[in-house]
Amino acid sequence: MLIYRKLLKLIFLNLFNFMNFLPKGRFATTDGLDAIFKKKTKIRLDSGLLEFHSPNWITHYRATSILQKEPETLEWIKSMGEGSVLWDVGANVGTFSVIAARRNIRVVAIEPSFMNIELLNRNVISNDVAASVTILPFGLGSKSSVLDFFMSPQYLTWGGAHNSLGTNIGAGGKSIENPVRTQALCFSIDHLLEIFKLPTPSHLKIDVDGLELEVLKGVLNTLKNISSILIEVDSEFFGHVEGVKEILERYSFINVMSGPDNHGSYNQIWQKASAAN
Repeated sequence: MLIYRKLLKLIFLNLFNFMNFLPKGRFATTDGLDAIFKKKTKIRLDSGLLEFHSPNWITHYRATSILQKEPETLEWIKSMGEGSVLWDVGANVGTFSVIAARRNIRVVAIEPSFMNIELLNRNVISNDVAASVTILPFGLGSKSSVLDFFMSPQYLTWGGAHNSLGTNIGAGGKSIENPVRTQALCFSIDHLLEIFKLPTPSHLKIDVDGLELEVLKGVLNTLKNISSILIEVDSEFFGHVEGVKEILERYSFINVMSGPDNHGSYNQIWQKASAAN
């Protein structure tokens, strides 16, 4: 299979080079690449038909696996009342941001990856939810600063994940091997709300590949206003599950759902004690 993929890649690159060699060839390849990025995968949910730009296999998979991959996230979004405010931290290409916005939920989508931010914008526009989604192209953490941004070379593509802001942490708390390293802005949620007067979250989704605790530490002043939190935790990352539990229980949240397990990482849903009763 790997040899087959390499052969197809070679054929594609040779065709691309041949097209660029022809008169006006670069105009043709530009039009071709633009057509690839306009390619969409369509899915139908109870909120209607959704379209997600899918120029590669990862983005196609993210669209087609919505119902199977994280059904608990879909049910959680469905439980939100119209007019709620969801902060989607680690929005990737915007799959869940779009789904929430189509249910008349106000969304703040945060994504630091320069690869993903393009498709996040395209997906928001193509699904006609731009008026309901604020896109923030940087990362979140415990404090506001300019930090090193570590990107996994294996997943440095559209729809990729396993990036890390401020410290080199990958799956299971292990370092990313040979990361691509840049610098990026980082804000705490508390600071963002103070300086930009953004809508206060009533629901918070955090999926940032091991840095969830850092994001939680930057939202302590705002937790009193949040009704529910969906957060990915990693049992293979020492202290991760316990750290999340300690903070959220201290601020009167109750764990109402955990799992299913996916190679050590899984989603938890926490509700404010008053809302859970």
